[in-house]
Amino acid sequence: MKKLLFLIICTLFIVPTIANAHTALTTSNPEDGQVVTEDLTELVLTFAGQIESLSTMKLLKDGIC
Repeated sequence: MKKLLFLIICTLFIVPTIANAHTALTTSNPEDGQVVTEDLTELVLTFAGQIESLSTMKLLKDGIC
């Protein structure tokens, strides 16, 4: 019973950390919806909060995976 209670308490502390792992994109260059007609040398994304070091991002062409 004590182990179960301990696991429940630990879960309550872990879940909020996972739920708060998202941040909003505030600005980007090129901007959202902008049509790029020449080769890009740089893509700039600015987020509202910090990005974790293990985060990943995929850049897709026309939404194709």
